[in-house]
Amino acid sequence: MHDEPLGDAPLAVADARSVDSADLVTNHLIYPHRRGQTFAMLYNPAHAWHHLPGMTRDEVLAFVHFDHRCAHDGVPRGVPHTAFEHPATPPHARPRESLELRVLALLDS
Repeated sequence: MHDEPLGDAPLAVADARSVDSADLVTNHLIYPHRRGQTFAMLYNPAHAWHHLPGMTRDEVLAFVHFDHRCAHDGVPRGVPHTAFEHPATPPHARPRESLELRVLALLDS
């Protein structure tokens, strides 16, 4: 088990308020037995990105990926996120290990 902080490909999240809906484009996912969609994001210098350097195995970041109630009213729908190549990464940094867990929450409003 590795206890040292992550040194390679840190996680970055965009402030959803800085992302215009025109920046989001449909990204089709085509698999042998199913199809799906996600959003890809076009570059816009107005995007406000924040990264989480040095995360350890016992740290978790939870965020809203999509909220259908906000899909058409101009409110941010979710938090765009990605891993990225950080220019300060040491040449022999431990490779990123990523675990994604999705939870579907249905709430009465």
